[in-house]
Amino acid sequence: MEPTTSMSINFPEAQNLEHNSKSESHGSGLHQSERAISSDQSSLSSIRSMLPSNFQFLSPKKRLPIINNVMDYSLNKFSRDLVAGLTVALTTVPYCIALSSISGLDPEYPLGASIIGNIVYAFLGTAKDLNIGSTAAVALLMKIYTVMGCPDYARFLTFYTGVIEILFGVLQMSSLVNYVSPTVLSAFISATSLTIIISQTKHFLGLTFDCSDRSIVKLFQIFKYIDSINWSDFSMGLFSLIILFALRFLATRKIWQQKNYDASFFRIFGLKVLGISSLMSNVIVLAIGILIVYVFGGEILNLTLVKSGLDSQILTKKQPLPFFVKDEIKNKTLSFDEMFHSSQFGLVTVPLLAMLFTIAVAKSFGRKNEYRIDVTQEFLAFGVANVAASFFKSFPIAASISRTAVNSHCNVATPLSGLFSSAFVVLIVMFASTSLKYIPESCLSAVIIASVIFSIDVQTVKRTLRVQKHDFAVILITILAALIFSPELALLLGIFSSLAFVLIPMSKPNPEIEEFRNGRLLIVRFDHGLNFPAAEALLDYFVEKWDYYNSDERFSAGKPSPKLCVVDLHNICQMDYSVFHGLATAKEYYESRGTFFYFIRAKPNVKKFFESISGDNLLLRLRVFESFEAAVDCYRKEKKSSTTKYASMSLKFSPGPGTAALMDSHEMASLCGSLYP
Repeated sequence: MEPTTSMSINFPEAQNLEHNSKSESHGSGLHQSERAISSDQSSLSSIRSMLPSNFQFLSPKKRLPIINNVMDYSLNKFSRDLVAGLTVALTTVPYCIALSSISGLDPEYPLGASIIGNIVYAFLGTAKDLNIGSTAAVALLMKIYTVMGCPDYARFLTFYTGVIEILFGVLQMSSLVNYVSPTVLSAFISATSLTIIISQTKHFLGLTFDCSDRSIVKLFQIFKYIDSINWSDFSMGLFSLIILFALRFLATRKIWQQKNYDASFFRIFGLKVLGISSLMSNVIVLAIGILIVYVFGGEILNLTLVKSGLDSQILTKKQPLPFFVKDEIKNKTLSFDEMFHSSQFGLVTVPLLAMLFTIAVAKSFGRKNEYRIDVTQEFLAFGVANVAASFFKSFPIAASISRTAVNSHCNVATPLSGLFSSAFVVLIVMFASTSLKYIPESCLSAVIIASVIFSIDVQTVKRTLRVQKHDFAVILITILAALIFSPELALLLGIFSSLAFVLIPMSKPNPEIEEFRNGRLLIVRFDHGLNFPAAEALLDYFVEKWDYYNSDERFSAGKPSPKLCVVDLHNICQMDYSVFHGLATAKEYYESRGTFFYFIRAKPNVKKFFESISGDNLLLRLRVFESFEAAVDCYRKEKKSSTTKYASMSLKFSPGPGTAALMDSHEMASLCGSLYP
């Protein structure tokens, strides 16, 4: 009954037709209904367009991408996602075991991040190739909290990172991440890779000594104790590294993808096996190490084995809330103040690093496979994944480059492959947890070294050294800070140094001045926008130029003083009050000495800014002309008068030799204050 009532109210002409023409045919009635429904739909669409953007932000299909993925899901997509999930799961387990060695945490932490993260991302993610969870860079940042005796800090930072990412998504602040230069991210990845390689070299060589937390000190210690190498560990590590590099070489050459119709069945089958082996190189190496230790025995071979165990009850064991962090050394639960104080740089670096990896990896594979991602939705997906994972054993979740590459290579169809990947990881952990005790440490170190060594971006270092010295300096600062101090401080120093190189040119207005008619006419141009760092330098520049054009040397050469100074604002797209203040002071300074000071070709927003800020104050009003010709015409009209309207000031500020040179920027500021009562 409700649709009928609505139609009778909104369409009164249909009601009149019903009362006046009761003998109309049934087809006419259907025509009226269709017309009413179409009008109703158009009105609904207009109402929907009038809704605020917040309602569109909460659209279920937009915020739950799994709805669109399930609606057009097919058997082909299911098979592709299943194969990709299984392949990624086989690489995830050994990689997470390796990350536990980097972070100093139990293997359940990186495994929990990978399992919970991919389950949540399957519902909320937009990038089909992306596989998320534990990464080497984040694992390295967790090392400091393990040394402090507070592994629960990892869960607290996971929750904190999730909240920050959700806020960035809800407030749609993803553009703030763009202020971090890709050069800084590349340098930080290279720095963390070097730090991880140095830390794993000790286990790779089988050395046993108490090493420092700083990488540069650790490197000196390795050279100090190089004589006490365990040759069994070194041989196993070197053997594993050779296999890993060989399989990677096969993966880059893609021999199995070459079309050869004359090849036999066994040759084609062998190439396919090589292709699958190259994707699961970590599994193969660890399986070989486990097999050797299981058959011959670790004590007989004098191999150092992994000491930590793997808990098969990874998702069922109850954990305390992530807000409560226990200090195992002091045996007490820390308060919020103590947690925030002890977290040091982690409150900034960990969320920032997770968000940077999210955007960089997702956009990279999106461009490669020709699909677009919703950055806001990605922040929400990662935020919810981190919050959910914080209630289990986990550390902050980020996008994994290596596992995402495996996903892409397997031609994954949708983010639902994360569900299959997590399910297979749980199964592997349940049935293979007992085999962890047979893994040689040097074999695990080889897996870690092979995983991160190719992340060192040597090409970017070479290009920046040859082309852009500023970017090279940023890379050098970031890498040295990571080796000498810590990765957290390296990331912050890299960001600050990069921003400093961006802000330094803003403090230099870089004007270009041209003189005409033997110095009577001056035209000043700028090559970029003007902001507050350039205000003082700008005023000093005009004072120095006045000093130069009125110097004794020019007077003795018979050159006159400038009569007109024209400032071309064509390249100025923005300006703030400090620069306006400096230009107004320069104008008063020149005109008090008998030189007209005009502005030309200002963009509409700059001109409007001039008008709004000057108002009715005649001393602040800057004269802006549309063209150079208009400025010259105005000058010709005004120069007929013997004195300017600032002639009285010229008595107070005599343009004698050296007077302008005695005035610094502070005196100019006081002068401006006296002119603007």
